[in-house]
Amino acid sequence: MADIFISYAHGDRDTIEKLAGALEARGYSVWWDREIAAGSEFSMVIEQELQAADVVVVAWSERSLGSHWVRDEADFARGQGKLLPLSLDGSLPPLGFRQIHAVNFHGWDGGPSHRAIDELASSIGGSRSVPNGAASVRQVSPTSASIAVLPFANMSSDPEQEYFSDGMAEEVLNALANVPGLLVAGRTSSFAFKGKNVDIREIGRVLNVGNVLEGSVRKQGERVRITAQLVRASDGFHLWSEKYDGTLDDVFDLQDQISLAIVGKLETLLGRGTDQRLAEKLTDNKEAYDLFLRARALLNKYWGDDTVSRALELLQAAVELDPGFLKAWELTAFAQAQVPQIITVPDEHGYYEAAARAATRALEIDPQSLTAKHVIAYSQWDGTDFVGYYEKTSETIESNPESVFAKAYKSMAIGRFSAGLPHVLDALDLEPLSGRISYCAGQCYLGLSEFELAEAMFHRAQEAGFAGSVFYSAEIKAMQGEPDLAFNMIMQNYEAVGERFASQLRSKEQWEVLFRARYFDDPQAQDLVETFILNAARTKSQPINYPMLSGLVCERSAESYFRLYLEHRSPANWISLVSEAWMPWNRAREFRMHPGFKDFAEKIGLVAAWQKYGWPDLARPDPGTDGSNGSWTID
Repeated sequence: MADIFISYAHGDRDTIEKLAGALEARGYSVWWDREIAAGSEFSMVIEQELQAADVVVVAWSERSLGSHWVRDEADFARGQGKLLPLSLDGSLPPLGFRQIHAVNFHGWDGGPSHRAIDELASSIGGSRSVPNGAASVRQVSPTSASIAVLPFANMSSDPEQEYFSDGMAEEVLNALANVPGLLVAGRTSSFAFKGKNVDIREIGRVLNVGNVLEGSVRKQGERVRITAQLVRASDGFHLWSEKYDGTLDDVFDLQDQISLAIVGKLETLLGRGTDQRLAEKLTDNKEAYDLFLRARALLNKYWGDDTVSRALELLQAAVELDPGFLKAWELTAFAQAQVPQIITVPDEHGYYEAAARAATRALEIDPQSLTAKHVIAYSQWDGTDFVGYYEKTSETIESNPESVFAKAYKSMAIGRFSAGLPHVLDALDLEPLSGRISYCAGQCYLGLSEFELAEAMFHRAQEAGFAGSVFYSAEIKAMQGEPDLAFNMIMQNYEAVGERFASQLRSKEQWEVLFRARYFDDPQAQDLVETFILNAARTKSQPINYPMLSGLVCERSAESYFRLYLEHRSPANWISLVSEAWMPWNRAREFRMHPGFKDFAEKIGLVAAWQKYGWPDLARPDPGTDGSNGSWTID
């Protein structure tokens, strides 16, 4: 009898064979029905193996969701308290089986050292001896070939030099991310421990890494001293430490020396070393580099008064000093494109045009710049023709938290939350302490009506400083029959998030009217909201942006939404679909049921996107059709 029983659908056989092999390589004995057949004898064997196994791994996928056999085995395992679900393709377990977290195997390469295998093995509870009396297998810690780079302490006499020490740590992190086989925790999560006295072992546990790099930077005039030490996370043992002295002219060489020294120390875990340069030399102009570090430090805050505008000023000065500074042009393009999503601006298109100009300059320096290509495609998009936009940006997705995040939103924008969720969870694996990604995960769960999971994610986002999650936390309270509590939560947060997240609300009175319309289904309040927005469109007194459009998502104001979306086209309009139109509350449901919604979905290219990429969680084509000419149904 085996330690582990794997339940799966026949169509997933090839993947299950790899999974069984990976688990056996870790010392487990595994039973899986290699030749699926019917009959009472076979059923008896299955029942015996199910009874004997310590753990039943159920591999959910689109195929297995329709298998009564798999559901029966899962139900048995749940009743015995030994169910361990996983998702092969990002599919959620069926209703009734979602109380237990499903390990995310979406994107698994079949290798035995992938983090999904690590998580599965950790959930099972440690390695076993190899069966049949063979010698036990020596297991490397699941995350040994992994590292988190903490922000370096600023040891300079000037506290304003903190941006420089942060920048040094970030560049070492970026260099290590280029090493094949080394998992590097994301910048947001690693830097979440800045200024906190947290034990290294706890940091390793939270970030799921085997090693932690910490250090300090002392900058005096042109001289720089960087001290770095590598610590094993499991026990806090210092593996290596070194001091590096140089000048500002040597700073990229210092970063490279640190990165190579770490890789050399971890060589046995990686299976190979490298003698290639890891830290990229970004510019020969040290003043331009200093300005770039200052700007990046501001943009990493994401929110805050004048954060982006000040960063853009610094980046402009940097590229004036070094017109060939690629990363500064890329960051300028990214920042310009982000402005309309972060703050209210009178002319969104001016920022998108500036973003495209900066990206074009970056492409002149490096024609292969994926960041620049993506920014140009995004800046020129008008919020319609999703297929055309997605095809233009398909090559610009890389394996980093931001791009994995972008993959999620591509699915979420067209209402496919179940397809976006695996990408969000992948991003959370890389950045477990990111408030922004936790917020996105909450949106996914909420769009799938997984209210408890959504609420937990929004709470996590708030703890990480993403204040906007209070909107959804309050919304969930309203949906649970507590509109007064929801309203009070929002009113108490006006000073913190009112101006920042809802640009159309210029006073506390307007803020109050909007949320009375939302939480109490007050038709008079909604009419006031619509009147304000239509008047702003007519007089051009306020920009018609995605927060404005979000305020119109209800049956009563649907026609105004459809018209203004098309009249005021913008790359950011899709945010109103994600944040409001696809959500499970009544006003969004009535909005989707409006007679004009089908025509609107056709005009902006949603139907074409559904036909190409898959139908959303709430809609489906009528039987025997592909959904053309309005032959589809939406909930």
